[in-house]
Amino acid sequence: MSSISIADAASLIQREALLLDANQFAEWLDLYAPDAVYQMPSGYLAASDAGSGLHTILLSRDRMQDYVRRMSSSHAVVANPPPRAVRLLSSPLPDGDGKFLVAWNLHLVRNETSSLFAGRAEYEIVPVAGEPKIRRKTVWVANDTFPTGYMPLI
Repeated sequence: MSSISIADAASLIQREALLLDANQFAEWLDLYAPDAVYQMPSGYLAASDAGSGLHTILLSRDRMQDYVRRMSSSHAVVANPPPRAVRLLSSPLPDGDGKFLVAWNLHLVRNETSSLFAGRAEYEIVPVAGEPKIRRKTVWVANDTFPTGYMPLI
């Protein structure tokens, strides 16, 4: 059984969504463990092993820092103008060993285009210095295409 409570997991996961909605990427990165991996396998509900299969997004913690640096600069073409986003999440369902499953919807408005994305996510949450942190996040997208030409972090 996980040492992370459902309430702590829900709070962390909701905070992550709020920070991403507000484009507060540096604060978002602080929610992740030093050995974190963020991944989005190409197939819906495909295997979540970062070492196998194709990924739409696969970021180590170092790559996540690069992403934050780019998105926080005025040179990030995909963030100029910044997209407006609202993420809606289900309650996290414990899946053992610090893992929690969530269903999500993302409403994204960018350059006069509105898109709705949906899918599922698995969070592996661990205590780091007494605080819950995300060690691994796997995001599965149900959509077949990304009509805005841009897939944000979920």
